[in-house]
Parts: sequence; C-alpha cells; structure tokens
Amino acid sequence: MEKIRFIHAADLHLGSTFPHTDGAKSFIKEEFERSIEYAVERMIQDAIQFQVDFIILAGDIFDQENRSIRSQIFLKRTFQQLQDVGIQVYMVFGNHDPLHQKYAFDTWPQHVHVFATTPEVKVFYKNNLPVCHLYGCSYKTRHVKENLAALYEKKEGALYHIAILHGQDRMSEEHVPYAPFSKNELLHKEMDYWALGHIHQRTSLHERIHYPGNIQGRHANETNQKGYLLVELDGDQIEVAFQAVSPIVFKDIFIPLAAEDTLDRLTEHLLEELRVHRNKAMKGIAARVILEEASSSFSDLFQREALEEFRETLNDIGATEDPFFYIYQMDNKPKKSFAIPEEKENTFLKDLHLQANALYQDAKEMDVYLRELFDHPVIKKHIPLENLDKKTLVEKGTQMIHYLWEKE
Repeated sequence: MEKIRFIHAADLHLGSTFPHTDGAKSFIKEEFERSIEYAVERMIQDAIQFQVDFIILAGDIFDQENRSIRSQIFLKRTFQQLQDVGIQVYMVFGNHDPLHQKYAFDTWPQHVHVFATTPEVKVFYKNNLPVCHLYGCSYKTRHVKENLAALYEKKEGALYHIAILHGQDRMSEEHVPYAPFSKNELLHKEMDYWALGHIHQRTSLHERIHYPGNIQGRHANETNQKGYLLVELDGDQIEVAFQAVSPIVFKDIFIPLAAEDTLDRLTEHLLEELRVHRNKAMKGIAARVILEEASSSFSDLFQREALEEFRETLNDIGATEDPFFYIYQMDNKPKKSFAIPEEKENTFLKDLHLQANALYQDAKEMDVYLRELFDHPVIKKHIPLENLDKKTLVEKGTQMIHYLWEKE
C-alpha cells in the first residue's frame, strides 16, 4: 500500500507584533520581527529534506484580517521553493485571517490549494493514483460558531482521508469557542487523521487527532519550543513526530534566593540558568525571570527601580552572547503571603481580597471589567484579551496594591 508523509502546521500568525520587545536593542527587535518568517523557512527546508508529499496549514496563517501585503508576498515566494520539487500545500483560513477580507490575494500558485468557506474535498494524487482525500473549510468571517466538523462527509475513492479544521473542543475553557466540536464527533467521521488548528499549545486529543501548536511563540503564554508535526501514514500505521523550528523560545525561569546568597552569586546563577536553556539551533531566548524570595537580604533589589536596573544590566550581557538572551520581564515572588484580614482589621484590604477572590474564581466576570480596556484599538493589537493570563493578573494586581498600601 502506498504511504504518505506530510507536515501538519497551524497558527503561523505571519505579521504578528511582539510587544515584549519594546525596550530591546534594535537588532534583537529585528530578530523577533523576523522570527515567524525564519520558522516558516525552516519548515519549508525540512519539507524538502524529508521529501514530504504535502504540507497542511490549519488556519490563522496570517495574524490580522487585513493581512499585510509583505506577509502574503513572503509566503507566496517561499511556497515557490515547494513547487520546484513537487510538494503540494493545502490550507484553510481561520478566525484571524478569514478568507474574504480586504487586501487578500485572489490567486495562489497552482500547487497551493485553498479550501472554500463551505466544506469541500480535494484529491492528492501520487503516481497518478488518487491516494488521499483532504477535507477542509475556511472561515468566511472572524466569528464562526457553527460546528463545521459535523458538515464534513467522508467520500470514498482514496486510500487515506485527512480532515483539516480550525476550531476547538467545545469542552475546552481556554479559548473562545470557534467552530466547536467534540472528540467523539471527530472519531465518528472515521478519518485517518484530523489536522487541527487554533490552540497554540501542542495538544493530542487522540493518536489521529492533533494540534501542532503555533510555529513561533509570541508572548509570555506561548513558552518552550514551537514547530510542526511530521506525520506518516502507512496503511493502518501512523507515526507523528514533533519538529522544533522556532528560532526564539519564550521561557519562564524561576530563581530561588537563599539567605546566604549575594548579588554576585545571584547574577552568576541567573546567567547560568539562561545559558542552560539555549542551544545552537536557536537565535535567542526571551525570558520572564521570577525571583523567589527566601529572606530579606534582597529587599532593596525588590524595589521596582532596582529590579528594572538589574534587568537592563543583564540584557546588556545577553545582547553580546550567541544565541542572545533577552529578559522582557523580571518579577519577585515574595515569601510573605497576603492573607485576607480578619473582621476587625483593615476594611479596605479585606474588601480587596474578597473582590480579588471572586474574580479569580470567575474569569468570565473579569472579562466584563477588561472588555472596555481591551477593545481599545491600540491595546488590543499588542495584548489580545484571549491570550491574557487573567488569574495571574488578579494575583499580581492584588499583591501590588497590598504592598503599596502597607508601604504607606
């Protein structure tokens, strides 16, 4: 039986901004701005090296509805390398880049197959035989609440059947429910593979149902190596392997502080941790450093001004290293916990903690308070509400207010 090998990628988000780089040196900013393109180029090189039959892109290929002309030209020129070696591309567009939008290209090269806004099937031929049926559907508008998977109908006449879908499990609470489905619904379709997109964390729902995650991390909630899935179907057998291609990796680095530590020892410890998390395949690392306080030895350092100076000094070092490191955020995690005050204690602090606890338990209620802020055209471009860690925001905000109140 003929086997097929393909790449499954999703959520490229070409044209994304990187708000964490506001204070970085210019060459580091340029590396961030080009990082998604670097990742795509690496994936294309891998496709040629691994001699895959085709590439699947499962939505959100571009970051904005009015996709940039630069990003579209880049992708078309990059796809040209695949045409030269006979590798096909099958792609759907998702909620960030619905198909019928301003400035969208009307045509793509012949080897690039774009699915329409109603479910359809495309045939992949190998050795003049219809080896694989691919099923897909692009978003027509940004908000698609319909169960698109339910509309996919398996069509006989091919050895393999692959469904491409940009959406999420309706039981998930991590994202806005676009094109919601259930795992059982997908399994009922009896496809050989479901190539999913939309969730940026690499996730496996079943041995034949996968999210590859996005191809390059863009902010604090998209940590660790990013890339694509290399899939091989050989009769009833399936092999799925993750391949990292992200040139810049976002990492959270926790540094415990011992009572006997000095600033020199802390600096060396931190630099060593930053080096451990890098390798030659990377261009750099973007780090959020959390200093875990164990004593009052570093109380001066935990003042915001001193902490910021420490971060900037370390970044001067990071800019000289290869791969570089850039600390976009440095926070302290105080040993002291802020408990809810007793009834007779400060009423303001008690109300603060009660309100924070209510928000912490109900993220949807918090959305109501944040919506006006994140509907602002400038703010929403840099910090999308859907990518915000709301519970961490509540916790840190409570700590900051509590600290400032006690300081006064």
